[in-house]
Amino acid sequence: MLRGGLYQCSGTIENNVISGNSAGDYSGGLGHCSGTIENNVITRNSAHNGGGLAYCLATINNNVIAHNSAEWGGGGLNYCNGTIQNNVITRNSAGWCGGGLIGCHQVVLNNVIAHNTTSYSGGGIEGCTGTIENNTICGNSTGGSGGGLCGCVAIIRNNTVCGNRFGLLHRQPRKTTLGVENNTIWGNT
Repeated sequence: MLRGGLYQCSGTIENNVISGNSAGDYSGGLGHCSGTIENNVITRNSAHNGGGLAYCLATINNNVIAHNSAEWGGGGLNYCNGTIQNNVITRNSAGWCGGGLIGCHQVVLNNVIAHNTTSYSGGGIEGCTGTIENNTICGNSTGGSGGGLCGCVAIIRNNTVCGNRFGLLHRQPRKTTLGVENNTIWGNT
């Protein structure tokens, strides 16, 4: 099966439990959805890329995104380009990069991004651009670089970044972080 739970939905997705779905390609739980995704529990989904959500374009608000897995990238979220706010993104895993989120290019705001893992880079967040603000990014780990954040060409401000393993903020060659300001960074190894 190429797609998992919900695919190409354009309306609001609200107050659901989306669990136990799998996809051979991407979007285990939800994929290519363009309506608001709010107040859902998205858990125990799997895919090659984007275990929980992939390529969703609208606001992702107040969800629990947990225990999802991706063979390659984006255990929790993969290339979701709406505002991602007020979510708990925890205990997701990716075989290569972006345990919590990968390639999200708008605003990542007021989330708890914790205890996500990858084997190569970006335990919490990988390759996100835009603004990463007021998040708690703690307890994430990777076997390579950027336990907390990796390769983010973004404004990174007012976050708590703590207890991440194998690096905290890693910058890819030839990429520039737009600004790191007013963060609390402690206890990373």
